[in-house]
Amino acid sequence: MEPLITFAQTAAIVVAGIALRFLVAVAGFALILVPIVLVVAAIVGVGRVRDYATGIARLGNLFWRDGLFYAPGHTWVRPEASGTVRVGLDDLAQRLLPGVHAVRLVEPGTDLRAGDVLAEVQVNGRSARITAPVDGRVVAINRGVDRDPTVLHHDPYRRGWLAKFAPQNDDYRKLPTGEASRQWLWNEDTRLIQYLEQELGVAAADGGEYILPAPALLSDEQWTAVTKEFFKA
Repeated sequence: MEPLITFAQTAAIVVAGIALRFLVAVAGFALILVPIVLVVAAIVGVGRVRDYATGIARLGNLFWRDGLFYAPGHTWVRPEASGTVRVGLDDLAQRLLPGVHAVRLVEPGTDLRAGDVLAEVQVNGRSARITAPVDGRVVAINRGVDRDPTVLHHDPYRRGWLAKFAPQNDDYRKLPTGEASRQWLWNEDTRLIQYLEQELGVAAADGGEYILPAPALLSDEQWTAVTKEFFKA
């Protein structure tokens, strides 16, 4: 009987030791993980506060920013106090261009009319032309987009701007803005899905999920059609 009791005591000590080591390991892991989680949460929180402060809001599958004018070629225009306007791509445009690896912008000093080519974007072996939404002279381009094209995806309404213009006129003020632009972008999102599915025969939605085909999956004719339709190039 005594050997059995001794064995039970030894087993209990071993189990207790294993449990203690496990608890110490969990506590150590928690000490490492909790600060990381808090930092990530803080970063996400700051990002959301910044989005709210700058008027960026979720709009169905896309993000929309208030205070901008939205052009048919899926560029936006933002007037500045200096009299210049800043131009960039809206969220639908950047989603049509996944994996951008190069952006070629016209040089400062170039005079353009609305509809002229402002930039050429390279993505997965394909190219797309982005048109100017205003008449005027290009006075600056975003060299940061040249160096890191991924910023177009990460921050299309802020750091991902393309160029600054000295506008020739204020015709851009006729473009949708405010609630009208919000509704327009919503309608364009719906139109894109329907266009891909009905005109090109390519699935863009699966069980409610927003899935755009990679450019490499589209034929040359399909790619030309969709970029011409939505970038007005």
